[in-house]
Amino acid sequence: MTECFEDSGFSLWLKTFCDTFSTLSNDQKNSAIEGIIDTCGPEQLRFLSTKLETLVKRDYLKCLPLELSFHVLKWLDPVSLCKCCLVSKKWNKVILSCDDVWQNACRQLGMEVKEDNVDSERNSTSTTTWKQIYISHVQDMKKLKDEGAVEKKQLYGHTARVFALYYRGNYLATGSDDRSIRLWDLKTGQCKYVLKAHTCADVCFDDDKVITASFDNTVGMWDWETGERLQCFRGHTAAVFSVDYSDELDTVVSGSADSTLRIWKMSSGQCVQTRYGHSDWVVKIWSVDRECYKCLATLSPDTESTVNLQPRLQFDGHKIVCASETAILLWDFKTLQMTR
Repeated sequence: MTECFEDSGFSLWLKTFCDTFSTLSNDQKNSAIEGIIDTCGPEQLRFLSTKLETLVKRDYLKCLPLELSFHVLKWLDPVSLCKCCLVSKKWNKVILSCDDVWQNACRQLGMEVKEDNVDSERNSTSTTTWKQIYISHVQDMKKLKDEGAVEKKQLYGHTARVFALYYRGNYLATGSDDRSIRLWDLKTGQCKYVLKAHTCADVCFDDDKVITASFDNTVGMWDWETGERLQCFRGHTAAVFSVDYSDELDTVVSGSADSTLRIWKMSSGQCVQTRYGHSDWVVKIWSVDRECYKCLATLSPDTESTVNLQPRLQFDGHKIVCASETAILLWDFKTLQMTR
């Protein structure tokens, strides 16, 4: 075999054959290769198989530097990435280690992936990967879509429309057009208290009392145990849609369809401030410091179209959440920027 390769006549023949082969059409090349394969013995076929393995079936992801592999993977959608993980252990290892790809996939699901979360995940000894986080959220969303993630429980008692809801701990307070307020134990589904009050547009409560905003233009404070009205806050000239309070500041704050915000002294029921900063359904942030009742900021959606914000607001000291006719809007309290 070695002597044949060193023969000058064979070298000349091989060169002539290769030059001629290169001028053939694709179909002619395929026919020529098929004819050569038919004349090959086991040794030639084994050589051909080994040669093709390295030429045709080369694992490019395995050969590329990680940086280039990550760049290629970023062009794939999450479903394709999951399929690629099944190709080989090497592919699975490379794809799992590409955090940026899975973080982007999580963002596409609507998750908020912050830099501090990313850094803590990198420094953590946890074996949880971003791929697992992504798959977990996909499964949760599927359960939500199929209604398998929540347990339905209906609470019966009101005899008219329920307009106000407030959730705290294991309890839910509801206000209805039937002029009653009910406190429900969500573990048992039983009604713990029923108060005869007024039509209710908003409600908030603690262990001892409940404060209600009403369509009758008033705000009421009631004792859970006795059902007694402890205080009535009068002054609004239209329906009161929202209310909140602070025991520490001895303050109740209410917002009304009369476009005013009123700040009340809880213990006396006296109105200490009336603010006229609202001209439409907008979100404003006010300081309720005893010496300075002023508007700190006005929040509006980052959109050119008009969005009517509804009188339903949640604030936990970090985030401000408000409903509109078509969406739920979220602002960061530190930056006052709308994040979602």
